[in-house]
Amino acid sequence: MKRSGFSLLEGLVVSFLVLLLLGVLGGLVQRYLAANRMLKEKDKGLDSIQHALQFLRNDCQGAVRFLSPLASDPSPVSVLELERPNPGSVRLPVPIPTPVPGSWEPLDPTRLIHIEYRVNLDQRLVRTVTLGGSDTQELARNCSGFSVRHFGTRQLEVNFSLTDRGRVVALSSRVFLPMEKKKKS
Repeated sequence: MKRSGFSLLEGLVVSFLVLLLLGVLGGLVQRYLAANRMLKEKDKGLDSIQHALQFLRNDCQGAVRFLSPLASDPSPVSVLELERPNPGSVRLPVPIPTPVPGSWEPLDPTRLIHIEYRVNLDQRLVRTVTLGGSDTQELARNCSGFSVRHFGTRQLEVNFSLTDRGRVVALSSRVFLPMEKKKKS
């Protein structure tokens, strides 16, 4: 009489091979997840610099005056200081009175906010907005360098360096400034 099925030894060999295969696959999945986590952390640092650059572009394009760097000095500086109108104070009332009140002036120095970008001692790129009080916002961590210089008449060159696991990643961008409005004669 013939028996159908597997012997005990065959069952043990197959079970051992399945467990070995699952162990190898588990190790590969673990390595994949660790590599994916590392890439997300790396992208997080670059994303924070891109976010900071967007803030910087918006502030520069709305600036009425640059305190540092000066347009006449082409050398790079480690602090960007500018003044721009306070977004909450440059709007006319609705409906707009006719004629526009003579006392309304969007570039009134009392209505300007002072904005400063710098890397602090903890290697954090911070944006400080001063309007009455001071409000500091952290934009990026592990920022080992930051410099700004005027590049031509209507451009700023911004350089960031970011430390990531012992490597330094350097990023550079140009911010195009709006054209000055010509005065009516």
